[in-house]
Amino acid sequence: MAAMKSDGDQVHLARRLLERSQRTLEDKISELSLLRVVNEALASEAEAPEQMRRVVSYVADLVEAEGGDVLLRHGDQLESIIDSEMRPNASAQVADRVLEKGESQLVVDQRDDPRFEGSDEEARARSLLAFPLIFRGEVLGVLVVWHSSPDAFGSSTERVLHLLAGQLAVAAKNMDLIQTLRTERNYRDNLINSSADAIITTDTRGIVVLANRAAEKVWGIDPEELRGRSVEEGLEGGEEVSSVVVDVLSHGRLLRGRRIRLSRPPALPAEVESGVDAVVLDIEISCSPIRSDDGRIVGTVTILSHIEDRLRMEQQLVASESMASKGRMAAEIGHELSNYMNGIMGHAALVPYMLEEDDKEGALESVALICRQVEGTARFARSLMDFSRLETAPEPGPINDLVWETIRFVQPQNSFDDVAFAVRLDPANPIVSMDSAQIQQILINLFENAAEATRGRECTIGVVTTVDPDNRIRLVVQDNGPGLPEKVRKVLFERAITTKKDGHGFGLPICKRIAENHSGNLECESVIGEGTTFALTLGHPIRPRPPAGQAAEDEELADRGGALRLA
Repeated sequence: MAAMKSDGDQVHLARRLLERSQRTLEDKISELSLLRVVNEALASEAEAPEQMRRVVSYVADLVEAEGGDVLLRHGDQLESIIDSEMRPNASAQVADRVLEKGESQLVVDQRDDPRFEGSDEEARARSLLAFPLIFRGEVLGVLVVWHSSPDAFGSSTERVLHLLAGQLAVAAKNMDLIQTLRTERNYRDNLINSSADAIITTDTRGIVVLANRAAEKVWGIDPEELRGRSVEEGLEGGEEVSSVVVDVLSHGRLLRGRRIRLSRPPALPAEVESGVDAVVLDIEISCSPIRSDDGRIVGTVTILSHIEDRLRMEQQLVASESMASKGRMAAEIGHELSNYMNGIMGHAALVPYMLEEDDKEGALESVALICRQVEGTARFARSLMDFSRLETAPEPGPINDLVWETIRFVQPQNSFDDVAFAVRLDPANPIVSMDSAQIQQILINLFENAAEATRGRECTIGVVTTVDPDNRIRLVVQDNGPGLPEKVRKVLFERAITTKKDGHGFGLPICKRIAENHSGNLECESVIGEGTTFALTLGHPIRPRPPAGQAAEDEELADRGGALRLA
């Protein structure tokens, strides 16, 4: 009998274990089924808040609750996903406690719960159960259900809500990430679409992945239609865009500032209405590679800027500069002609007085000077036909004689009334191949500049001729003026520079050109407060000329080291 009883107990125990296992299996199946339904709801195409509402409604039905809610955390506040009229006030109070403590809260009967003393709400939510939505230690929200009866939720309900809270926490995190991505995408799209320049991105095959609104003006189609097409499609000259993209993909380097011209048939309404045969686009293109986190090139971003307005402005600038150049040229020509005319008028004014004094030799000399200056003026005018060449007609001539002739030529001008010339010339009076009219033009400019720069103060102009160690003629003109600042001296021969009150400084660039046309050079040195020195270098002397006549006079003056004052 004892053995039979023992066998019966074992059978009974086995049956109980089997029933418990079956219940456990059924519970697991039920949980898996629940998770499947919840996951399907969360994976639907509905917006995330709607997905949450569907899950909460399903859960409330499952646990036989009369209502439920999910409150998502935004900072320190909780926001419900359902209308406030549909939930009792106690649900928000319980949810706040869950957020504060980070653990589940069970209210068996709100009426008897001291945590709700003073509540005026009718007991339509006497039982409440709330669980935190925790993702990696962070409370993202609260799941809460309620019932109008007390003690409505048992341990099985707690187990189900605990299980679903984990799933909803993942869903809440995904919602947050999706919202962040959506915000960043909207910001990016607004930023790109606000650009007046066309911006496109391509993949590694040169296929358009993204295009902003301004791209429509380049390709003539909606940006959405441009996606999936090659960058050169529909554009005459588009192969240049493609070559830029291919180059950046191949070499991985930034390319910027390349100018190209594109054209396409009219496509946009305004283009069609204008009746043009083709839309021509002047574009400046810049392209840079897009790299993945591991440094691989995964595409390009290309910016196409319309430069039609810039090109028009550049053309206007060129035209303005051309007009300005013509104005400067006219002023320079006037300056040079004025130098000639001042000398001619001065000597012409002297002729009547010389004739009255029966100084026929002096009058003839002045007339001869006038004739030479008229010829120089004519040659200068002819040279204007080709300013870049400044027609040069070199002939052998004594350099010292030209210096004295020029000094005598400027002497009658009022600007030289108080100017002293300290002249020290090479006694050999070397002969050099030169265009005497043009070299005299340089000397007149240098003398005029020195006299004008020292106006109002005692002026001494030194003139020296030598043969330098390289056997080249060197003619130096020095004044005792105020000197030139370094920044002025550096650009003296490049543009209009003057220190004169009424001057314009247009003579020196042409003087520099004349010197270069004689295979020589014109240089300047200056010391503030001491004066300025110009050195004109010419070619090799053909032969020295023995001093005789005027040359002997020059030599005598050079030996004395004196100064010749022309009054």
